[in-house]
Amino acid sequence: MPSPTVARRCFSPETTKLNGEGSMIANPAFPLLEITMLGFSFLQVRGKLSLFNSSCSDHPFQIPPSVGGLAYLEDMFFSDLPNLVGSIPDTVANLSHLQNIRISNCRLSGHIPSFLGQIKSLQSIDLNTNNLSGSMPSSLGQLPHLSDLNLYGNNLTGAIPEFRLDPSFNKQNPLTIVLSNNNLSGPIPKSFGNISIQWIDVSGNQLTGDASFLFGHDKAIWYIRLSRNRFSFDFSHVTIPSFMEDLDISENKIYGSIPASLGYVSWDQFN
Repeated sequence: MPSPTVARRCFSPETTKLNGEGSMIANPAFPLLEITMLGFSFLQVRGKLSLFNSSCSDHPFQIPPSVGGLAYLEDMFFSDLPNLVGSIPDTVANLSHLQNIRISNCRLSGHIPSFLGQIKSLQSIDLNTNNLSGSMPSSLGQLPHLSDLNLYGNNLTGAIPEFRLDPSFNKQNPLTIVLSNNNLSGPIPKSFGNISIQWIDVSGNQLTGDASFLFGHDKAIWYIRLSRNRFSFDFSHVTIPSFMEDLDISENKIYGSIPASLGYVSWDQFN
């Protein structure tokens, strides 16, 4: 949480006055260090934006190391910026108040930095639709207050790490996890059977093994997509929660009969 003396201050092209070169006009009542939300989407800036020291319109640009100096930053949003390239700078590890980071539909490359797992205040990480590669760092699974993880549409490989969430927070804020359309392999971590998950989409990977422990009458889960993997388990004995809305287990090696509990569910989608 920010210092009690710091009011919530936001910077985005829609809410912040820019001068002719796209630089923030100096204002003692609006110090950069006290910004708590930084957001850019569909950015069409001609010239240079001072925070980036780079052209944001016609040429590739990167998130600068200076972003790590925004000491009270809670929310960082960059979306739909096809010229945003490079990696997440190491200085982001200094943002000890950061709760939400979204860099989506850009052209980030390289590995997901393990230092994100050091920012214990993080609750939401959305890096979907980029060019990220390598494995998921195990540190992501150690974030105690993580409630939303979206890594859809990258080139990630290797196994999904085990998750250890704060039980009381997780009970009130069940996990949403989207890892679809990557090249992940191996089984679903057993720890996923011990945490509260409301939404899981791992479709379009190379995952294997038994995922039946995701189901159960006592689970909070209402959205499961396992399609286009290599899962293998007996579907006959799973228990589908009555509030399940969306289930897709197609294109796997799942066998057995349709469980009786399926008849008590009002479906939005079942495949």
